[in-house]
Amino acid sequence: MAQHTPYMGRLNIKRLMSAALILAAGLMAAPPAHSADQAASGDLSATVLMYHRFDDSRYPSTNTSMQDFRAHIEVLKSLNRPILPLTDIVKALDGEGEIPRGAVAITIDDAYLSVFENAWPYLRDNNIPFTLFVATEPVAQGQPNYMTPGQLREIAAHSEVSIANHGHTHNSLAFMDVEAIEAEIQTAEGLLTQWLGSTPPRLFAFPYGEAGSTALDIVDEYGFQAAFGQHSGSIGVDQNRSYLPRFPLSGNYAGEDRLREALSTLPFPHENFSPAGAAVVSGNPPAFIEFTLKAPLTPERLNCFSGGKRLALKADGQHVRIAFPSNASPPRWRMNCTHPAPNSRWHWLGWQTALEAKSRE
Repeated sequence: MAQHTPYMGRLNIKRLMSAALILAAGLMAAPPAHSADQAASGDLSATVLMYHRFDDSRYPSTNTSMQDFRAHIEVLKSLNRPILPLTDIVKALDGEGEIPRGAVAITIDDAYLSVFENAWPYLRDNNIPFTLFVATEPVAQGQPNYMTPGQLREIAAHSEVSIANHGHTHNSLAFMDVEAIEAEIQTAEGLLTQWLGSTPPRLFAFPYGEAGSTALDIVDEYGFQAAFGQHSGSIGVDQNRSYLPRFPLSGNYAGEDRLREALSTLPFPHENFSPAGAAVVSGNPPAFIEFTLKAPLTPERLNCFSGGKRLALKADGQHVRIAFPSNASPPRWRMNCTHPAPNSRWHWLGWQTALEAKSRE
């Protein structure tokens, strides 16, 4: 895994016991050794797609029309891109099985009612595997526009579906303290286990894709096999399993061209990424974003962008520095770096950072 700065403080007995209960459901295996050639070629990689709502035009930025979604599936079929359960892909990254070339996983966040009413019949009838990351508080409270525990049980009864932890309140974990983050994980884990009658798979998705160093360490401590943000990119064997990328396909990014772009990407071989966490204290940002490229990548062919604008790069050998923008505005800032690969493909690095703790609707 990529390194990230550990949070301060020592484990107490209560926290050790809580973590042990979750770890008992499935310890995280150490990633196996793979060759750099395998990782760079994409032989050990996959693309994870992310959705939220379906045919719910009241929330356009997180909505995907069923017309677009069905078109996405037809594109995957036409390109012979196998859709696998996310759990199978994560296991393969840990050396348990193989990833077919071009593998894709579908993830859906938040358990909105439109998933059950609009997307689920199509997914069910076509035997399409997917993972639903559930924020449990809105479900437990019976909030409108969210699924019910009974509906979760109905879809979980199908072998191609996995339901996983998305925290309890759906508040950002980026600036929470240790106790609050643990409460988010434990409460959601307990409710999902109660509703579904079994422990959820060892997968986690950060609300809003936001995770500071403390949250990243706690995800490791609790034995999650993989955790996902909302930054774009393909996943590979040498990435930090506590903060893996996904390609959002909703709102302005729901078109077929965006899907084809996502499918053209490969993992971005690099190390020594800094800043270590994905959260920056407002008013005190780092001076630089920096990382070291690994073969076959070279600084001369690297381009990085934010908000459609090219970022200035400084390279010292394989080490790259990018000045953190002084005008980056809350609540989050995103950057994408690309490097050409054979066959009109791209090594793609996405990074998202939370800039301040802020309540969101």
